[in-house]
Amino acid sequence: MLHAILMYWFAADHLTLPLRDSKPFWRKVLEQSPATGWQAFGNYAPVVLREDEELMELALSFDPLALQFAGPSLRKSRPFILEAVRKDWRSLRCAPDVFRADTEILAKAAVQTLEAGWMG
Repeated sequence: MLHAILMYWFAADHLTLPLRDSKPFWRKVLEQSPATGWQAFGNYAPVVLREDEELMELALSFDPLALQFAGPSLRKSRPFILEAVRKDWRSLRCAPDVFRADTEILAKAAVQTLEAGWMG
């Protein structure tokens, strides 16, 4: 099944138990395909696994837009959102509105975009 998901991330739609609920399996999905594994994880992993901070941080390390798939409690967690934005300001695009207006979080994002501008 890992090979199928590597080729077509949406093949994860056909997962059955116990793979669908397996944290080690989803870790392998994320690690085997950095470009699309986060999409399979975000769209097809159970919410309980998308609430797992370790798995979500791994997904975010591959694409900051994976934040849109974080479980509800992580999306409400200011420390989690702050850390995601600190690592990559682009995750702010998927953060809930309350955090997009948070001055500390905005400052973390602004510093990165200013640094990027100076490097360009």
